[in-house]
Amino acid sequence: MAGLIFARLGHYALWDDEAMTALGAKAIMHTGDTSVLLDHGNIVAYRNGLHIRNQADRLTPPLAGYLTAASFSLFGIDAWTARLPSALLGLATVALILFWARWESRSVLLVLAFGLVCNVSLILFFRQCRYFAAAIFLSAAIVFIYWRWKPTPRHLLILAGLSVLLFAANYMNYLALYVCLAVDYAAWQHREKRLTWTEWLLLLGPQVVLLGVISSIWNPLLTTLAGDEGMNTMGDRLIRCGWYWRDMGKSEFFAIPILLLALGVGLRQRRPWFLRGCVAIAVYVVFISLVSPQIVRHSAEGEVRYLAPILPLALALQTGTLCALLERRKTLLILATVAVFGTNLLNGGPFLSWGLRSTILSYLGELSLPQAEPYTPTARWINDHVPEGKSIWVLPYYAVYPLMFHASRSQKSREPICFRPPICPSLIT
Repeated sequence: MAGLIFARLGHYALWDDEAMTALGAKAIMHTGDTSVLLDHGNIVAYRNGLHIRNQADRLTPPLAGYLTAASFSLFGIDAWTARLPSALLGLATVALILFWARWESRSVLLVLAFGLVCNVSLILFFRQCRYFAAAIFLSAAIVFIYWRWKPTPRHLLILAGLSVLLFAANYMNYLALYVCLAVDYAAWQHREKRLTWTEWLLLLGPQVVLLGVISSIWNPLLTTLAGDEGMNTMGDRLIRCGWYWRDMGKSEFFAIPILLLALGVGLRQRRPWFLRGCVAIAVYVVFISLVSPQIVRHSAEGEVRYLAPILPLALALQTGTLCALLERRKTLLILATVAVFGTNLLNGGPFLSWGLRSTILSYLGELSLPQAEPYTPTARWINDHVPEGKSIWVLPYYAVYPLMFHASRSQKSREPICFRPPICPSLIT
């Protein structure tokens, strides 16, 4: 997994959203805040300043920006160091999963390990200069403590601290996780671990205070994004929920037939954690469907990136189901494991435009022979040919920010270059 996560980590230029995180990190290095005003008059104003309030990014939760700024301060500024915090958190997630499963049988561990190294969606989330890896790791850590904890003051405060960090990584992932935990606690966990009022205060008190501080500064409801979300009707949200299930299957988050089997095995064999896991995934997806900012009428696919934290749970459910049904039939277990994790057969592969394939083999092929991308040669040309102090007009608009990051200075003069998007005319000076 370390090889799959770190191999050619800095080869590709940062794409649109990654570049915005990295530019925010550069602003943090200079000002301590997520300012949108950068060197030489450059302004990070995505979609007409969707995220801007008081000349700063007040939409994006701040954790990813501050982690990236720390990496830049320690190791320099480039694509590799921009992605380094996510890669480390991804490796920590893998370690936590394996630590959690360390007492399972050898068959379970081998199937789980195979599922980990074949889940390209999970690997790619760990390779992004975004919030994905932090949200996945923190969600897994919170659930690990919730699952195994004794409600001591120390555990409650650790749980509260991790929850605050998750909120600072992504608000929706925090809320979705706590809705799942509330449902699970009401249905199952309260019978085993009842909290006193003092313990509830230790768990929730620090969160109320610190979440209030964070949301008073970075609050999407105080930006123009709130108006976008209001464009979705309840019918739109139901459509979005269907898209999520369809596109998680196409993106190989998990094989839906195996999750349905997990529910059946949980009911038939009375395995409570199978039921709890299936309920958690369903609740998580429904909640994100209700609150996601994606405008349905402008889209044709679900933005499944908001659902990345359920990947470890889905992997565990698939592993448990295959082993519960086939552990005594080793040959069948091996064949089923290869089919489920190593191919897209159960993800509808034969019926998709790209057909039946092994995505992990395709990923290994790309690592050995990387694809061409436009930003690196364009940034190189800009650095070599554009005089100091001149402006660049960029089309399409989302290409502004990768170039703003990768070609911010002329190599000859080391002076900044100003980038101008073809929109936001009021921001052009």
